Amino acid sequence: MKHIKAIWLFLFAVLVLSVQGVKAQQNTYNYTHAVQALQEGDIANGQAYLFKELAINPKNGYAWSMLSASYAIETNVDSALIAIDNAIRYLPKTDEQTLVKCYNAKTKYLSAINEDGKILETINEAIKRLPNNSDLYALRGDYYTNHEQYDLARKDFKKLLDIDKGSVDGMILIGHAFLNEDKYTEGLEWYDKALAADASNDDARMGRVLALLAMEKTEPALDDLLTLHKSGNETSGNLLVALTDSIETREIVLTKTKARQAAEPAEGIWPYTLGGLYAQIKQRDESIKYYKQAFEIYKDAETAEKVGRQYFAVNQYKEAEEWADKAVALAKDSDLLVGDYYEFKGDILKDQGDYDGAIRQYSETLKEDDERANAYFQRALCHIYQGKNEEALPDLDAAVSHGENGVAVAYAWRGWIYKMSGKTMEAQGDFRNAVEKDSVGTPIMPTFMGQHFLGIDNMAKESAARCLKENGEPDDYLCVACLYALMDDKPMAVRHLELAIEKGFNSWYVLRDHPWLKSLKGYTDYEALLKKYLK
Repeated sequence: MKHIKAIWLFLFAVLVLSVQGVKAQQNTYNYTHAVQALQEGDIANGQAYLFKELAINPKNGYAWSMLSASYAIETNVDSALIAIDNAIRYLPKTDEQTLVKCYNAKTKYLSAINEDGKILETINEAIKRLPNNSDLYALRGDYYTNHEQYDLARKDFKKLLDIDKGSVDGMILIGHAFLNEDKYTEGLEWYDKALAADASNDDARMGRVLALLAMEKTEPALDDLLTLHKSGNETSGNLLVALTDSIETREIVLTKTKARQAAEPAEGIWPYTLGGLYAQIKQRDESIKYYKQAFEIYKDAETAEKVGRQYFAVNQYKEAEEWADKAVALAKDSDLLVGDYYEFKGDILKDQGDYDGAIRQYSETLKEDDERANAYFQRALCHIYQGKNEEALPDLDAAVSHGENGVAVAYAWRGWIYKMSGKTMEAQGDFRNAVEKDSVGTPIMPTFMGQHFLGIDNMAKESAARCLKENGEPDDYLCVACLYALMDDKPMAVRHLELAIEKGFNSWYVLRDHPWLKSLKGYTDYEALLKKYLK
């Protein structure tokens, strides 16, 4: 349902924006107020105005398109489709732009409800009505590409080029069709044509990068990729990271990036990028070196924080705090939001067991923005690690209220506090919520801890094993250690703590203060770990 909701939101925006400035039927009182209400997010009021408009003028295609958009945002698929069909029926043929957007919207509706068979029928109807519209041939070509009918796709993209002579988008689409068919040489030819027409086109250059990489021509691919990266292309950074992760291509990526830095020493993007790439492969000293070089150019809070985070990763707390403070000062001087940097400082202090100091930093973050779920959650953990569970509850309540991605973890912790205080029904409700919120993809702590506290340890063990197999981050091993400690399997708990440390876990005060490890107190192997690492 989340996927469908996202499509509805996209279509709502498309249809609202598509009707701006079109005449006649949109100038009525009811229609104008409907658009205003919808743009303000008042769906019910917008619909009320549209119903009034359609009662007076049932053939107002623009009103039908807006009504479809409003149904879309409510995920009312049947009504949205009926309304979009009426919009298509009544919109004037002269308003080709809005008609095409409505046809496009209908194909997305159909895709969202898995009515794939009707999509091609809809596009063919649109082309029959508007035979010289290049966007519709692009739409049908995309459909054919997605269904691996590449010859038909290229035929439509070439028709697009016949209509719109020299269309760079058309050239790129033909390149994509060849690329999807693993015909890299042919795809490269079309990307080169597109770049000859528009040398600054990011889509064409990225297509060229992908074709060259597929042909194992890494050096020219990297030349293009770094050019894209300098222009601010977001995808390029992710691809550089992926290539750096691979041992086969790591050295050439680093060498090429350093060459760019040498050629353009005043450009901060190159040391900044190198700092990030070295951080990705956990070469902290190199990362710090390059981030500091970037800082000398940028002199900004964001880069100062990057330096601090590399020190933090290896428990060099003094240096991490200095750079966090520098980030705070720079953000204040630049009238920027400071909350992220206060929160970072809180993380540093919490990791050293200075929970009161960390609480002060998270509180500063929340003064600036009282809806930051993670700041509430981290402050709650500080209270919990101090044994002040009741003081943690309001922050966990806020983390649940304001959180999205991390809300399952907050439910798990709140459920545990309820359980410890004898509120069994509330605890079970939170544990079920934790499992449900963590139900998509690889299970992590909320799932197996929720299952454990609900009394289904066999499922908890299975979920924990899957977590480590599919994810296996240091914190995952810590959480599995907590699971075994709660089940009073001390050898397995300590073994998973050792594995967490081998994977890079180094928050030693968490090992000492985590309440779910309490059963290990006095256990020889656990105490030996604390003695070894907690100085």
